[in-house]
Amino acid sequence: MRVPEAGTTVGRCTFCRDYIIEGMGNRSKYATIRGGHWLCGDCIISLKDVVISAFFDYHKEADEKQKKMLTKLEKYGWSVDPETGKLQKL
Repeated sequence: MRVPEAGTTVGRCTFCRDYIIEGMGNRSKYATIRGGHWLCGDCIISLKDVVISAFFDYHKEADEKQKKMLTKLEKYGWSVDPETGKLQKL
């Protein structure tokens, strides 16, 4: 893969609409393409707090869903074997 020379314009950020120029620090160092759109490193870093909170919320909801499902299983006479993770009839 060829690396662009310093000062080369590689793209334009979809969010902030600034040009991404190779060698511009975080803007070009962490720039990436997602879904055919350029994202500069500055915009990615600014999304950090939102992404982290979404990550924790997603896992909290998944844990609650799993607990709810396990209570339904116990109601109908099933349990999960802690060693294998398989369902077993009570």
